[in-house]
Amino acid sequence: KTTIGQEEIFLKITGNLYSPQVKMYSSSGEFTPEDIVKLFIGAGDTSTTSMTERIQSQTRQLLQKYIESNLGKLAERTLGLDEVKITTYGDNNNIFKPQELTLTLGKSVTRKLYLRYTQTIAEDPRQQIELSYKISKNLYIGFQQDVEGNYKLKLDLKWEY
Repeated sequence: KTTIGQEEIFLKITGNLYSPQVKMYSSSGEFTPEDIVKLFIGAGDTSTTSMTERIQSQTRQLLQKYIESNLGKLAERTLGLDEVKITTYGDNNNIFKPQELTLTLGKSVTRKLYLRYTQTIAEDPRQQIELSYKISKNLYIGFQQDVEGNYKLKLDLKWEY
């Protein structure tokens, strides 16, 4: 989901990595997929170079989000994990050339015990380990070793309103 002007634009990708199905629509429904593509590439600017750069940038961002999402889901199914999250950081925020990349893996060890491991891949690599125990539906207690090696006690209360 993104917002262009006052319009919310949605991009829904279904299918698999080999045959993705792409659907674009707007919150008001008054924009066709062609109109949405024109909004993305900034069709108001007639400079061919500028339009090419915008198309490349938007395509790279869409492909990056698709890869992050599907790679995580594929790893979850293949490795039998409950959580696989890939996050990129840095000025370019690009999965293809990240300045820093964080990989988080999580697994329910038992019905009430969850283990999460986070590894930051960068010039200064860091790792973090967290073990949380579900006391009740909305209350969790956890122990965490942060990137500096310090131990923390966490208490998470999920409040429904």
